[in-house]
Amino acid sequence: MRLRIAFVMVAALAAGFAVCADDNKDKKPHKCPLESIMCPFHGDCEGECRKLCDKGGEALVAMHVKVAAAVKAETKKDANAHVAGTCRAAGCKECASLNEKVFGPALKARISKRMGEMNKEVKHTVKDAAGKEHEVECTFLTGKLCDACVDEMSKTCLDTMAKTAENK
Repeated sequence: MRLRIAFVMVAALAAGFAVCADDNKDKKPHKCPLESIMCPFHGDCEGECRKLCDKGGEALVAMHVKVAAAVKAETKKDANAHVAGTCRAAGCKECASLNEKVFGPALKARISKRMGEMNKEVKHTVKDAAGKEHEVECTFLTGKLCDACVDEMSKTCLDTMAKTAENK
């Protein structure tokens, strides 16, 4: 009887290890979205830093989308993959240049500003569809992605791109 119980326990333990091993296979390593822009841990971020990097990554994607849409509206052509954030080439020099000169500085400035205001209630004045102004709470680092922050950062990126184009 004891032998059966021992056998059942060993089988249950082995099954548990197998399930745990399968769970670990499904988990992909974390890819920091701000690794090349401002991650202080070179992509190996954890805890609060990882949350901040992930939040910044959401904002970066949203900025690419807004900037690409603005470029398309202005030029009547789709923005290139580097501006739209859809380039998947490893080590792309144009993406790195855009991150260094356009998207990165806007994102760094916003994160730095909001980090300094973490204990304050920050509000944005925005216009609704009817053109009436009202205040909304900034949720850039504390909740869902803040549309007002993304709009402001995207405008900064578009201004920077326009200045860069004028200087060429």
